[in-house]
Amino acid sequence: MALDFHRLDTNEYLFGINDTEYAHLESIFIEFTQQTGIFIDPYGDTQLKVTHLKKIIQMIATNLTTESNMDKEKTKVIQDFRRKIAHFSDKGITLKALGD
Repeated sequence: MALDFHRLDTNEYLFGINDTEYAHLESIFIEFTQQTGIFIDPYGDTQLKVTHLKKIIQMIATNLTTESNMDKEKTKVIQDFRRKIAHFSDKGITLKALGD
């Protein structure tokens, strides 16, 4: 796995993304880093507060609108990731992303 996502408060494993999925999400993670200074990478650990999750959700919405020529697999990965983090954002759950 490229990244495993856990609840910060209980350390419960929630979901993971593999290297291929990470590659599809990398441009969003780079933009997030540019805007916030927070790195989401497959080699480190990152805490993502609800405000960070909402920012990523907003960036994905913009990204999917402006890049309508993305391949179907990439679009599916991005939408699935957005759905997962929106669920935790709505519940007020802070995540931690753990790299290898």
